[in-house]
Amino acid sequence: MFRASLGCDSARRAKFISYRLSLLISLVKSSTMESSRLMDIVQDMKKLEQEDIDNYLLKIQAGFYAAAKNPF
Repeated sequence: MFRASLGCDSARRAKFISYRLSLLISLVKSSTMESSRLMDIVQDMKKLEQEDIDNYLLKIQAGFYAAAKNPF
C-alpha cells in the first residue's frame, strides 16, 4: 500500500521513506504542520536518492526547531 502511494517500485525504499516520515506525521497530527506541507515534502523526497533524504529532512527539522525557539 505505501509502496504504491509513495510511487516506489521497492518495498525497501517505501519502508525507508515511511520510517523517515514518522516525525513529520506526528507534527501534522498535532497541528504543528499543515498536511499540504507534508505532501510537498513527500513529493520532494520521492525525487531524491536514498542517501540524500536524511540531509533533506535534517534541513526541514532544523527549520521547525528554529521556529519553535523563536515564535515571534
